[in-house]
Amino acid sequence: MFHRGRLSEKQTNKMLFRFLIVITTCGALASIQPAAAQGVSSGLEEIVVTARKRVENLQDIPLSVSAISAVELEQAAVYDLEDLAEITPGLTYQNLGAFGVPTIRGLAQTDTGGIQANVGVFVDGVFLNNRSSFDFGVLDLDRIEVVKGPQSALYGRNTFAGAINYVSRAPSFDELEGRVSAEFGNEERMELRGSVNVPLSDSAAIRFFGATSEFDGTIENSRGGDNLGGFGERTSYGASLLFDATERLRIKLFAVRTESEEDQPPLITIPFARNDCGAQYDLPAGTFYTLYCGGLQSGDAPNLNSLGEGKVGELTVGYLTVDYDFDFATLSATYAKTESEYRAAFDNTSNPALAAVPFFGGPWSLQFFTNSSGDVAEEESFQIRLASDNETGFNWSVGAAVFDSQSGVVLSTIASLVADPNTLERITRVTESLDTDINAIFGTLSYEFGKHKVTAEARYSEETQYQVNDTIIDFLPILNGSTAGETEFDYTNPRFTYEYQYDTDTLVYGSVARGLKTGGINGAGFVGTPFEDFDPETNWTYEFGIKTTILDGRGTFNAAAFFIDWEDLQLPAPPSLQAGSATVNAAGASSAGIEIDSAIGVTDNFVIRGAITYIQPEFDSGVFDATVATLCGQGATPPPVAPTVTCNPVVGGNQLAGTSDLQIYLGGTYTWPQLIGELDGYFRVDTSHQAGKYSTSLNILDQGDINLTNVRLGLQSERYEIALWAQNLFDEEYNANVVNVTSQGAFGVCNGCGINDVRVYPGNGISYGLRGSVNF
Repeated sequence: MFHRGRLSEKQTNKMLFRFLIVITTCGALASIQPAAAQGVSSGLEEIVVTARKRVENLQDIPLSVSAISAVELEQAAVYDLEDLAEITPGLTYQNLGAFGVPTIRGLAQTDTGGIQANVGVFVDGVFLNNRSSFDFGVLDLDRIEVVKGPQSALYGRNTFAGAINYVSRAPSFDELEGRVSAEFGNEERMELRGSVNVPLSDSAAIRFFGATSEFDGTIENSRGGDNLGGFGERTSYGASLLFDATERLRIKLFAVRTESEEDQPPLITIPFARNDCGAQYDLPAGTFYTLYCGGLQSGDAPNLNSLGEGKVGELTVGYLTVDYDFDFATLSATYAKTESEYRAAFDNTSNPALAAVPFFGGPWSLQFFTNSSGDVAEEESFQIRLASDNETGFNWSVGAAVFDSQSGVVLSTIASLVADPNTLERITRVTESLDTDINAIFGTLSYEFGKHKVTAEARYSEETQYQVNDTIIDFLPILNGSTAGETEFDYTNPRFTYEYQYDTDTLVYGSVARGLKTGGINGAGFVGTPFEDFDPETNWTYEFGIKTTILDGRGTFNAAAFFIDWEDLQLPAPPSLQAGSATVNAAGASSAGIEIDSAIGVTDNFVIRGAITYIQPEFDSGVFDATVATLCGQGATPPPVAPTVTCNPVVGGNQLAGTSDLQIYLGGTYTWPQLIGELDGYFRVDTSHQAGKYSTSLNILDQGDINLTNVRLGLQSERYEIALWAQNLFDEEYNANVVNVTSQGAFGVCNGCGINDVRVYPGNGISYGLRGSVNF
């Protein structure tokens, strides 16, 4: 299941075969040519987005945005960010257990354990200040907007590579209405969902919503027989109030709480004795390598201790927005508060045969060697913005924002005693807490003349960070350490855009934007003085795009080409230089690519969509990656035995780890009007390809391609819907994630040689279910 991130002939044929199924199936259905449904337009549905903090048609904005409606999310069986990435080329996602890592346009998270992320995630524009709180599967959504490219001028420094905005469904003044739905499927899948809209008057309405969902997953744990890859519970509930106090004054109040209990990740650990690549060591006990690049073998399966638990936690988001219309401009003010807390404790060895470690109060058993992660965050923010009415050739907006957050991460090492494997004892704990205060001013100027329009945006921010790091060694307190530090940053993030409205159907644009992810403070760990503060990492993104409506409104064709110059990458300090957690700035990287996204209404009842992204995210020439030097036998601290074969930690020109250079999506939906009475029938197919991601910058360990197909067959009317669906229809075996870590089992074989275990996290197999809903 490991191979290069390029398509072999067999894989290409397999992928094309699946795409052919989509085309031929939908084409055959189209040839039936039933009468058009009453009221169905021959064109595509207009998509409205708020990516630029105002309501606009997707085809009219000079940004690369993928907008996925609630209907499409349901019909494409999109339950989490991993599913969303299947139908959104340019976006990939990897679940690291405690943290989620969304990646846009190849700007991968180089410091995967850091508090800050490269992609900002928002609910109605409110930032989620917690890398564990990305799930949206049970939210009451109108749509999801994936905005590609840095959005720091509008959203702030949290959008280094782009933004994902969950847009909630707003209350309506029109009528009392609601929806209830239920879903049941294999592997104990169950979901109950409901919402109701209640008009309180002609100018006030409230919306209540809630949902709960469960899924066992499809991957069997060989120790105990329970399933992995699912979740015990995902629950959300909340309300939204909309009130037009006067003709000029609108008030919105929103609150939601989500609670989740995820499985521990399905993990297969490849024993270091099977390693076959990287540096080679000829030792008395045999020949050993630092890495494994072969495929999985028969019998490889998760073997996890059931005492582990997956990510468990809760998130609360609330905000108040007030809009006042002055005729010439609208004044908007938003106060928001979020609170979240997550923890995770899982078996990270998947190997019950590991030897005991007889030191400092042991012997400790490595049969259950668990990382326990705590992630806590609180945030308050206030933003005020005055924006012109958008009805003249000259438009502007000005605003200010205040952001105050407290976030923290706790990483603990826990092991069981040999004498009592069911008793867990903490060995070490590293805590990191960060208080951040940001004051910002921002503005936009745009001028339209004839078919041309130019826009300049900028945000200036002043940021203060105060951080405390504690390292606790329970069995040897003398090594405990604590550090505290304060640092300040100020930065300006501009964006410049040129638009040319070639005709009423075609927009051509070009833009230059600066993205920034803030710097921070390093703690001392437990063996020495702190590292110096690390600087922000920045990028300049250059983009040229075209958006056009084709075939007399029956289709759209959007394309964008981009080049990203990325500087001061934030990387973990090499293990030989640290004992705690530290981040350093490395050299640069770049990413160049092209995105194409097109949808066509072949007939009134048959719509297809296709998208492709090809990118080249690579390190700049001459970059030396110290984090992988020990894998090559070239660490700052020489290994106790010289390797007989080494590799090269100079990774210039190599593809960034965790990135996919090719993504392809193709989907089609066919509708039979009034197939059974008033019920329309529909059939949907979604198929996707994602090229493999390298696990390190060495580009010698690839997790393999992911090729998935989902289907849905249903009946629906304005009031009722019932549908059968399947995810991963062909039961594709694939790796959702592959990482390598220092091998605990190699302790005593060649300690300090950089011998790693490869951890493989398989993706779920086929899942299917039946869903029914009623609108009232």
